[in-house]
Amino acid sequence: MRAFIILGFLLLGGEHNTRLVFQTNKDQAPADVRYLLQTEKYQLDFKRGEMVFHFDNRRLRILFAGSLYKTTPAGNARVDRVVRYIDSDETNNKPEVQKFAAVKYESLYSGIDLTCHGRAGQLECDFVAMPGADAEQIRIAVDGADRIGIDEPGVLTLEIGDHALRLQKPNAFQLDRGLRHVVDARYVLKDTNEVGLVIGQYNHSVPLIIDPR
Repeated sequence: MRAFIILGFLLLGGEHNTRLVFQTNKDQAPADVRYLLQTEKYQLDFKRGEMVFHFDNRRLRILFAGSLYKTTPAGNARVDRVVRYIDSDETNNKPEVQKFAAVKYESLYSGIDLTCHGRAGQLECDFVAMPGADAEQIRIAVDGADRIGIDEPGVLTLEIGDHALRLQKPNAFQLDRGLRHVVDARYVLKDTNEVGLVIGQYNHSVPLIIDPR
């Protein structure tokens, strides 16, 4: 059985009902970028052990503090179509760019994976914890934000210029024998630029769902 830790990175003013597609980096970005997501509002680079948002001339780094390894992301759920980029002289074709519906960091923490995908035009990143894994390992270090705050009612807000990323308050519960059991879950500021997750008591043998929606 799996325990699901679902935390959504939701971009304010995102493109609702627009399908988000993640593409391999074939010289569209620096070499350390493995995958990227391009929208009208921002670009998101997926690197080993971190993600980087680009807003206009600003950038916001999301680093996974305390993780054992700088996990390399991998494309998940390939989209059929591909893109071929052409140099300015229109003669030197570059390799085909594969597209995916999601990008996954496997074993980002001990027993915990991270998968990023689109939902109704918004970016959602889901932590998936195996039974016995400690969800409180998850710590998000932020570099480049003008403000990091936990607003009422428990929404984590990362502001950069005129833009903001919002992680909705975790809605944690377990389903056991058809009954729904609410579990306390909240964000906590570990440091001026680091955010952790606090989870109340729950049955570790039953899947735990933490849903921001």
